[in-house]
Amino acid sequence: MRKFLFVLVVLILCSTPVFSEKIRLEDKALGVSIIMENRSNIGTFSIGGLYNGNFEKLTYNYPDPWRGTFITIRVDNKNYCNSILPINAKANASHLDNFIIEYPKLEGNKAEVSWMLPEKVRATERLKAIENGALIEIELENLGEKTREVGARLHLDTMLGQNDGAPIYIPGDGLLDHEKVYENESLNFRYWKAYNREDKPTVIATGILKSDKLNLTYPSKIIVGNWKKTLRSAWNYEASPFRSILFDSSVLMYFGPVSLEPKEKVVFRTAYINGEPLLPSEKGYFGIAEITLNKISGEYCKNESIKIEVDVVSKKEENRGLIKLEIRSKKNGKLMFSQQKDTGFLEKDSIKTLTFSLPNLENFEDGEYVIESKLMKDSKIIDSKDYSFKVNNALCASRVVEEEEKKKEIPPIIKILTVIMGIMIIILVILNVLLSREKIDIIFVKNYKDGIVKVVVINKGDKTLKNCRIIDKIPENAEISVTTFGVFRIKDRLVMNLGRLKPGEKGILEYKLKYKGILPNAVFEYDGNKIESRFVRDLSYFNI
Repeated sequence: MRKFLFVLVVLILCSTPVFSEKIRLEDKALGVSIIMENRSNIGTFSIGGLYNGNFEKLTYNYPDPWRGTFITIRVDNKNYCNSILPINAKANASHLDNFIIEYPKLEGNKAEVSWMLPEKVRATERLKAIENGALIEIELENLGEKTREVGARLHLDTMLGQNDGAPIYIPGDGLLDHEKVYENESLNFRYWKAYNREDKPTVIATGILKSDKLNLTYPSKIIVGNWKKTLRSAWNYEASPFRSILFDSSVLMYFGPVSLEPKEKVVFRTAYINGEPLLPSEKGYFGIAEITLNKISGEYCKNESIKIEVDVVSKKEENRGLIKLEIRSKKNGKLMFSQQKDTGFLEKDSIKTLTFSLPNLENFEDGEYVIESKLMKDSKIIDSKDYSFKVNNALCASRVVEEEEKKKEIPPIIKILTVIMGIMIIILVILNVLLSREKIDIIFVKNYKDGIVKVVVINKGDKTLKNCRIIDKIPENAEISVTTFGVFRIKDRLVMNLGRLKPGEKGILEYKLKYKGILPNAVFEYDGNKIESRFVRDLSYFNI
């Protein structure tokens, strides 16, 4: 009997598939290591990059997989996540583990896993090893008989080396220290970067968004967020400009939604690699990081405006220079536009964006043009960068035709009613403004006495101020001790988020300081506005 039971147990064990807890795809020649989860939270992953012969973290928890880096599949407003984190947070999503049809497997340079969703949509995640990084693919195939609206979201828990709060650089917007959403016109950059530290980074990652070579899918939206908050979301996420990312950063990339007909499929594709710093060492400590246009396509009509943003970086010390920008025809070298701007003083390890604008391109013929940006210091060119764009008036003509066709489709009575409704709305808006006009009166002062700094803001008006915060710059090498709760430090600044400030309410930022000299003014931000503090010797007048 015992012998029979032993044989039975052996047969059961041999017939049961045994899965390792992770799939490892590592290639030192390519400089990438990818780890995919194979047991629970299947398909969640982590990525490592090769630096000086060693693999370093590009996402949290490497060299083990991590449920904090995950994907969401969206089908007809229903969400499916391969991480349990948003589901535990009641984020209105189902766990993809329940729909697994093909467990993770290695095939050459890729790891792959598949699920079959209730709507008969097959979802496949592929992680491919490419030079210096990973190609991340999400394929959705409609195997049903109904048209489906599908999309995907990639949630990366960024960690560079040992820094879980990796600073994120966005071309045209600089290094972020707070949450921010990029979509529509603000989503106009080809890549983003993350660092293990701002000063002399040794581990750098690049999220590539646009590359003809890799055939990538440009996202519909990107959110730079605080991971401890973003992990609770499955799809929608409300970012706050007052929420810091410096202690735990994440990047969310959205693709779609798109309509998927029966038997059709779509592949969303992006890349995450270890990359070069904004300013490579051979360029020195002062240079041009990037040029960004207001249209990611780089294709314009004559009647469109063009905005050019040039990011200047100072790494080692305070610098100041001049940006000289020229636009020339690639065909004959003809100069079409020229302007120069002073960078002003840039502090050490800082980025500044200079903006150049052309209201229209009336004098530009169809063809390709080159933007030449030169950084001058002491009348010498110390760095330069080029960027190309095209003028294609056929685009304008097709748009005019489309608009005319749309106008023809609108019955005259609808036009008349639309005009009447528009006039009524304008009248109502004007009346509303006149009736609801509210008084804004703000007292914003700063005091330094007996080693204690107090920055005080008082709402003396009759309107509630929104999105309020106090920002106070700390003198270099000064010793400070913050006494006010809820204040966080970002490099050389103290930031206190106040949120709403109702009429009569006040906000006070207080800290101890050992310093001799003139203190810089603080800044109060509200509803997109900024005002500077004034220094007062006596706060008793304000009952403080």
